Amino acid sequence: MIQLKRKINFGLYINEHVGHLTGQGSADELCLPGTQQATLLNEFRKGTKTLLVATDVAQEGLDVAECSYVIRYEFVSNEIGTVQSRGRARASQSKCFLLTEAQSLNNQRELENRERENEMKEAIDEWRRRGIAEFRKLVHKEQDDLIKELCKSDSQSGAINSSQNHQKPAKEIRCRFCDTYLCKGSSLRLQGSTIVCVDSEFERLVNPSNSAGEKFNCPNKTCHKELGVVVLLSRNSPAYALHITALKFFMNDKNEPVLLKKWSQYHGFMKPAV
Repeated sequence: MIQLKRKINFGLYINEHVGHLTGQGSADELCLPGTQQATLLNEFRKGTKTLLVATDVAQEGLDVAECSYVIRYEFVSNEIGTVQSRGRARASQSKCFLLTEAQSLNNQRELENRERENEMKEAIDEWRRRGIAEFRKLVHKEQDDLIKELCKSDSQSGAINSSQNHQKPAKEIRCRFCDTYLCKGSSLRLQGSTIVCVDSEFERLVNPSNSAGEKFNCPNKTCHKELGVVVLLSRNSPAYALHITALKFFMNDKNEPVLLKKWSQYHGFMKPAV
């Protein structure tokens, strides 16, 4: 997927204006850490980068600035992806293109997605005509049926789910380099695929900037190691993406710290960011 901030002259274009956006992971796997993702998206928002070449990670879930063109090259997912991709082109007179062969499988998928999109619009219009009272009645019925089904399923596998999906968050998170206290594991949130800290006490302690892409450091002045980068949530409220390699975790009642190389190794419970 290619997203353009504005019209450009490709004949005069140079590499420093191009950003490459991928999913999170190690550099060896051609992936980007969440902090680098945030920095790149901020550069695109400011206009430092005016062209993003991205995998499907740019399709949804990330706060991408409005752009003039979205070009999908041989990539079609489902009907939600079609709508989301088009929605990335929010600038005035923007356009969204799909490049694929006329008789290809991707072309057929896109046509099917557009049919489903029209069906969704028709369903929404139908419920608007029926009115809110009938809609609420149907929603309550679906909720009741779903709760009954979940209770039935939970009674059969409750013991397994309890042991696997309810691990406690870290008791404390500290700077790996100087042991300065930073926050509790309960302050961690999931923002898409990025782990962020949302905690007013952390803000008071570290005193980071509220600008997306800005780096922040350990509050211990004798240490001052880089801890992460500022990201913005859906309502433009700041959150703080932490470098896991700058942290040490104290789990439950254990006195020995746990050192991790990537966030996928952390199994403490985290709520979604809002």
